[in-house]
Amino acid sequence: MRGEGAGGGDVRDYFTPSGNRRGNSECRRLNMPRHRLKKAAASFWEVILAACVVILCVGVFVQVLLRYAIKVSFPPMEEIVSISFIYTIFIGAAVGMKRLQHLEIDFLLKRIPPGLQKAFHLGIFAATAIFLVFVVKEGIVFFFDSYGQTTTYLDLSISYSYAAIPLSGVLMLYYLCRHGIALFRGKESENPPPHGDAS
Repeated sequence: MRGEGAGGGDVRDYFTPSGNRRGNSECRRLNMPRHRLKKAAASFWEVILAACVVILCVGVFVQVLLRYAIKVSFPPMEEIVSISFIYTIFIGAAVGMKRLQHLEIDFLLKRIPPGLQKAFHLGIFAATAIFLVFVVKEGIVFFFDSYGQTTTYLDLSISYSYAAIPLSGVLMLYYLCRHGIALFRGKESENPPPHGDAS
């Protein structure tokens, strides 16, 4: 009696070289959606940042076209551009922290003995973390203080614009802690800094 596999074939076929290749291809096919989902989640904030940049560029282009070509003003577009500009700045800062691509001045760090560099890095991470906690705290205060105020034309709460501040602060704090843990465990960060740092 012959055993039937999932595809109707002989089970013994899976133990042959061709069967192994077939089994591996099926495993890859099953893991592909999970891999794509993981990749999409890893680049989620890059996608949001790209969307903000697109909205910003399109909005500015439409404003210029209406004002100088058609001689018509559309004030709501100015508010859309302002909000997208704010989110572009703060989400861009978070993505920069994720990739360790913020400008780094390492003039002093290069002159510190190698044995003290880890302690110096710890001080930098601690100071940055304290600053980011302050950013999150003040951003939350701005968010709630402006909750009752609305924009002139879109009638949106101004707090939606201020929400970018604590959101960016939390994201940067998360990525800072992740890079810090990797650094002090002696592991290379997933997003190494570029070689063109300022010195």
